[in-house]
Amino acid sequence: MSMIKTQHWNQLPKLANQFSANHDLVYIEAFFEEEWFHEILAQSRLYQKEVAPDIRLTNLTSSMKPAELTYIPPSDEILFGGLYESKEFKDFIQRIVNRPKLLTFNCQRYVVYRPGQGLDWHKDVPTYIDPEYSAILTLENETDSSLKFRDASRRVHTIHTRPNSLLLLKAFRASHKVIPCTYGSRTAIIMEYTPTKAKGPLYYPNIFFYRILRIFRK
Repeated sequence: MSMIKTQHWNQLPKLANQFSANHDLVYIEAFFEEEWFHEILAQSRLYQKEVAPDIRLTNLTSSMKPAELTYIPPSDEILFGGLYESKEFKDFIQRIVNRPKLLTFNCQRYVVYRPGQGLDWHKDVPTYIDPEYSAILTLENETDSSLKFRDASRRVHTIHTRPNSLLLLKAFRASHKVIPCTYGSRTAIIMEYTPTKAKGPLYYPNIFFYRILRIFRK
């Protein structure tokens, strides 16, 4: 059985066009089949007590507080092996971004946004040599937070990311902003893919950060 809802496979050409028109960003609601999504959700809750502030993003938060996160290890057969490295999931993304092959690079994170936590306008900076793509799966969202992004014409759009929605964007292209919530919390899994293993200037600082998180997890 497919993990991704059939309707999205049928809409691939339309989604690819939206990705291009939105400056390499597309948002898809009700993405996974319900049974598979609930399995992802249940597994992700195991990481709730392991999150720590993302100190890398302090300069992007201005008056906002940074989100909290933890890394998901390759030993997680559901979230890492079953989701991040899933052939079906990668194939779907590859078709939208028009890349014949995307690689994982041990970079999957569980993220929590609480009241006051957000991000100012920014573009994701790649860890590897551009291009790099981020797939953000919203798990839970009981907040008034929203995401703003600029399309290829510089028009600003606002999205309230719903549970089981996927946001796909290209690093250093789509400019976006996370508006802080005033109540509740929003959780998500962030997965990054690249067609190259050529390391960029931020590769080693990121690796150092994730190794520190591993130490505190033990």
